[in-house]
Amino acid sequence: MLSYPQPSQVPEDLPELLRPAIEKYRGRAQELRRLPDELLDQLRANGAFRLNAPRELGGYELPLARTAAVIEHLARIDGSTAWVV
Repeated sequence: MLSYPQPSQVPEDLPELLRPAIEKYRGRAQELRRLPDELLDQLRANGAFRLNAPRELGGYELPLARTAAVIEHLARIDGSTAWVV
């Protein structure tokens, strides 16, 4: 069976961990009318797209309520980023 790396941080910490990158690329995202590749790379590297993936596949396997809380916190930082996540 394949082995996937396990996330290293608590998912609820992701919004604050990603805040500097989100704020750094916010203006660029407005210009491009999409999230810049650099921000997408940061989101990927930190597991933002694995909130509901099974643990066996390197995800957080969060219940819906916790997923919604993480996305809500991201939305307070930047709505577009939260929408993509």
